[in-house]
Amino acid sequence: MIILIPVFLPVIAQYGWHPVQFADCIIMMLLVGAVTPPVGVLLFICCGIAKISIAQAARAVWPFVLSEIAIILLCVFIPQLITFLPDMMYGV
Repeated sequence: MIILIPVFLPVIAQYGWHPVQFADCIIMMLLVGAVTPPVGVLLFICCGIAKISIAQAARAVWPFVLSEIAIILLCVFIPQLITFLPDMMYGV
């Protein structure tokens, strides 16, 4: 994040994205990556705590991952879902 976000922020601003929308989408996408195998750090931690196998947890987490992907797509294509509160605060 420290390396890529400063590189992508001017590009995103040039395409007309709001910085808050960009930040929220990046955070949600990182969460999807953190709970899905093979890298799924959060999945491994939860499996260790619950003492279940990775396969059991991976099968159980897919409905949540799919719903989060749907929410990410909604937030990407309908930016007002994310930016309505900052717009109200700053009077844009």
